[in-house]
Amino acid sequence: DRVDCVEGPGDAVDRLAAFLRVDPPDLVLAGRRACGGDDSGMLPYLLAERLGWPLLAGVIAVGAVTDGWLPVTIGLPQGARRQARVRMPCILCAHDAAPAPPFVFDRARRVELRIVPTPALPSVAADIAPNGIDRPYRARPRLIGATAHARAGQVLDHPDIAEAASVLRDHLRALGVLEPSQGAPLNE
Repeated sequence: DRVDCVEGPGDAVDRLAAFLRVDPPDLVLAGRRACGGDDSGMLPYLLAERLGWPLLAGVIAVGAVTDGWLPVTIGLPQGARRQARVRMPCILCAHDAAPAPPFVFDRARRVELRIVPTPALPSVAADIAPNGIDRPYRARPRLIGATAHARAGQVLDHPDIAEAASVLRDHLRALGVLEPSQGAPLNE
């Protein structure tokens, strides 16, 4: 029994995927949420996508493997349960209410911890977003101005198309989304 801790700089998904491709396990267990301040909780999902493995989230119990299929129980809202089967190798994310098996804590005391350094991998993110900038800044349009709260709305009951377009245009100009008209309108 051992636990392999993969270490090294760079993207954790790339490192774990490279490590798991060398000697792939049948099952990868993950937590349901992230622990660190900068973590997003997406690691198991991105890892499953990178490896092309199925992923089940919210797993409460696991059965015995039969012909390469693993039966699992998935926890649903309000205490409901659903039975499912997943093809191995796979990634399972444990439900928050999943009980820890009693033997886990005893086994954790006897486990061998092994640090596995991994070689530097080329960063995909560096090719896509050099220096952390993936697109130039673009000012956002002003959608709601102070005049939007000051004006009351107008209810149109079965208006014709020209009248509805005129009212909408005037409203958008009042909000500042459209520029005020320069000269005479085209179709009035």
